[in-house]
Amino acid sequence: MNRELLSKLRALMSANGIDAYLTVSTDPHQSEYVPPFWRRNTFLTGFTGIYCRTVVTKKEAMLWTDGKEELKIKKELKRSPFKYHIKPLVTADLNDEISWIAEKFRKGGVIGVDPKLMTITQMEALKDTVAKQKGLSIKYTDENLIDAVWTDRPQMPKSQVTIRGKKLEKVSVKRKLKLLAKSLKKANCDLHVISNLESIARVLNSRANDIEYTPLVISFLIVGTKRSYWFVDKGRLSDQDLKMLPSELQVLDYSQFGEKLNELSKGKTIMIDKNEVSQWVFNCIHETAKVRYQSSPIVMMKAIKNSYEIKMMSNACLRDSLYLAEAIYWIKNEAKKRPVSECELIDKIAELKRKDKNFLELSFEPIAAYNKNAAVIHYEPKTLPKCSAIKPKGIVLIDCGAHFSDGTTDATRTFTVGKFKPEVRTNYTRVLKGHIALNRAVFPVGTRGYHLDAFARQFLWEAGLNYSHGTGHGVGYVTTVHETAGFGITPLRGMPVEEGMTFTNEPGYYKEGHYGIRIENMLHVVRKGNFLSSEQMTFCPYEKELIDTKMLTASELEWINKYHKTVMNKLRPMIKDKALLTWLKKACEALI
Repeated sequence: MNRELLSKLRALMSANGIDAYLTVSTDPHQSEYVPPFWRRNTFLTGFTGIYCRTVVTKKEAMLWTDGKEELKIKKELKRSPFKYHIKPLVTADLNDEISWIAEKFRKGGVIGVDPKLMTITQMEALKDTVAKQKGLSIKYTDENLIDAVWTDRPQMPKSQVTIRGKKLEKVSVKRKLKLLAKSLKKANCDLHVISNLESIARVLNSRANDIEYTPLVISFLIVGTKRSYWFVDKGRLSDQDLKMLPSELQVLDYSQFGEKLNELSKGKTIMIDKNEVSQWVFNCIHETAKVRYQSSPIVMMKAIKNSYEIKMMSNACLRDSLYLAEAIYWIKNEAKKRPVSECELIDKIAELKRKDKNFLELSFEPIAAYNKNAAVIHYEPKTLPKCSAIKPKGIVLIDCGAHFSDGTTDATRTFTVGKFKPEVRTNYTRVLKGHIALNRAVFPVGTRGYHLDAFARQFLWEAGLNYSHGTGHGVGYVTTVHETAGFGITPLRGMPVEEGMTFTNEPGYYKEGHYGIRIENMLHVVRKGNFLSSEQMTFCPYEKELIDTKMLTASELEWINKYHKTVMNKLRPMIKDKALLTWLKKACEALI
């Protein structure tokens, strides 16, 4: 961390009459992963975690992140002027940050924010605090102050944009826009403003490579009852792709969005989702417009996949399950011959996935964590000065996924590479029991994501143990591995579970300085009558050496054996390597 940068930022704050500058690690589209162009907090603090909020005052510098980043932040902020606070769970709200500011400025002060980075909901919470505290006020900065001291800032990404055809998308762009127009009319609205990149990708069947790990297009979209507008550089689309778009959709430059929104919204009723849209977007709406806040109809369009999309995603997950099994087989054998670095294993995982003819890109940086490193939930060995060597002793955790043209994947396995402590087997079995419980859960229609969270945690709780991340997240259809539709298996997600939703089941346990365990499958929700359950999409063996059969019930044992039999039946036809097939047969043998 360059302390001189912090001094320059404070000088700009003083020049603008700002006492506390609040910023978040996202972009004008509230994305999880952002291109280098918008990684302001990483530039300012040196912290590379995904979830990061900062407040800089004239004397102090504070950073907030979540439990998954705890061990990373201890290392990266060791000599930093930034102090930090760990949140127990990821939240979109800024309550902790706002409370900290309010405590520091009881006698009044000016809070500076970039309105492009704050959702309307976040700003409402901030305004509520300001209203309650005498003398405290908010100032929007026309330009982000961090940008002014970022002299070597990367360029805005502008990759080639493609429109997916009928082989990948059964519902056309024209049809989707008609469905949205119908929703607008039903809600008595004229326009719907969309800034969420995942939503835009799903509506327009568009993909690009603007952001690492997410094949999305940086753009804005305004949907109307008769005409719609896509704000993206037209030069990024080929003539053939432009022809695939309906005539009712006009393509304009990204930079024209604010001005065009102001023009189109004059005297109109505008539908916006204030949990997704930034305060800046709201500020661009014409003063004569009537704004109607409601959840975007695209939310359910994303969360609930049709039968064709489920089929495509299942195919992608099956192939990816084989690549994960191949990686496990490779490291188990290679570690016996020589020390293998975690970084080399990560490269091997990527190599196996890239050979798939439908491969687009990884859905996140693969995690390959050996022994105590696996206790770091978001472990990234390639960001460290040196990768640890995997030796034939202990356990390894692999968490990886990819975007294929037919689906997005995410799976985790923890397995042995040599002798391990009995405690590891005990806790692996506890995690596995919770994983099975959620896999087997049958629940009534109307059940919400947070209702299911305890299924996976119960056996850890019995032993006084827990984990500091959600049990599962929604997975997008070739968009983002952490779907922004709002569905998840976590205390923070209240969306009802519905047929067609795709999600992960990934309980874990992490003992700092010793080891980490996580087991993750992808599933999709099915319905029978008034009840829901889930079906597997991931087919990779569990680590039998780490399963204490004495801790299992007869039905749990039966479930594992049935699952392994299915794994064998599904993967066998895809395997040409006899040695790999021999290993898989042994890995899938029935437990007694």
